[in-house]
Amino acid sequence: MTWSVSSCFITLVVLFLWRVDEITEACTCMTVHPQRAFCNADVVIRAQVVGVKAVSGNTNYDVKQIEMFKGPNQDIHVISTGGPCRAFLGINKEYLFTGAVLTRLPKFHCQHWLEMLTAS
Repeated sequence: MTWSVSSCFITLVVLFLWRVDEITEACTCMTVHPQRAFCNADVVIRAQVVGVKAVSGNTNYDVKQIEMFKGPNQDIHVISTGGPCRAFLGINKEYLFTGAVLTRLPKFHCQHWLEMLTAS
């Protein structure tokens, strides 16, 4: 191969690999044991999902906070989820949510949630 042909070939391979990296967006949230998620979280609440809305590519779940285990002294009414790690939560089910306080508001980005099992 001549220098110009091999140069073009290498450039195309690099551009292709760079583009594939953007296309293959995968979940970056690692599965964490519930105890570790609790200890590392700034906010831990037990809440029941009471409604759901799609907003700007995200899914906003309206929740009724049952108990705050860790976090700011405020009620949390919405859990937002989206992107490759989005959660699919059931209406009228209870969950334990963990998250972080990134600004003034709790953020449940890459949140860990655990469905609360109730005895029948």
